[in-house]
Amino acid sequence: MGHNRAEKLAGALRKKISQILQGELRDPRIGIVTITEVKVAKDLKYATVYFSVLGGEKEKKSAGIGLDRATGFIKRIIAKEMILRCVPEIKFRFDETFEYGQRVNELLEKIKKEEEERNT
Repeated sequence: MGHNRAEKLAGALRKKISQILQGELRDPRIGIVTITEVKVAKDLKYATVYFSVLGGEKEKKSAGIGLDRATGFIKRIIAKEMILRCVPEIKFRFDETFEYGQRVNELLEKIKKEEEERNT
């Protein structure tokens, strides 16, 4: 039962944090950020928020710093607008799955090209 509650809270937090980033947060360091996933601990006390950002390494680092600095602001809005007994501690983490998938695709393309060169 607790697992289902954690999943529901994760979905609600993902939606609310995305809304906050789009409409209420005015930090230029953050840039264009997408919340890709939220994982909430079974005890509902901790939430890890995964994000991706448009741009390179500089934008990724800048967005991480901006999000970490905005955590208190985001928690206050969540506490005010969501009915929760306790607002979970929020940690922002860069979601590397897109970059990982991109790297796998590059390697597959390289292998395909090498095979085509060998066959000709």
